[in-house]
Amino acid sequence: MGNIINLVRQIFSYQGYVTTTHDLAKSRFITIKKIIELRLRTCGSLASITAAILRQLGYPTILIDGRLTIDGKSIHHAWLEVVLVKPKRILAIDPSRKPGKITKRYQRRAAYLDWSELEKNKPRPRFTASHPRTKKSTSTG
Repeated sequence: MGNIINLVRQIFSYQGYVTTTHDLAKSRFITIKKIIELRLRTCGSLASITAAILRQLGYPTILIDGRLTIDGKSIHHAWLEVVLVKPKRILAIDPSRKPGKITKRYQRRAAYLDWSELEKNKPRPRFTASHPRTKKSTSTG
């Protein structure tokens, strides 16, 4: 799984022609096709791309909307939660930041199968390793 995340980071690196935005709607409410066309590198777009790849590989994945504190400042942020079968657990990953580990600086607000649920303000209940909610394909793709 680490190789997939590193590949996404490499493709959407800050080098080359990459678009960034701090606009929540432009970061979240966008199709996978448009993310690729723009080479959009935001926390929301990287979470979307990574989730789409992991889902295609059979990993149940949800998108997390929350806050990240950096240097005392809290910013709107997005990351993923993936259900692993062996060992049975939830793995939280931030594909936009190295090393990608979720720490106390992250505050989870809500979980979504698709960012359109955020747009409609319909958060999902928390994932549990025994009952993942993930087979829906993302409308961002």
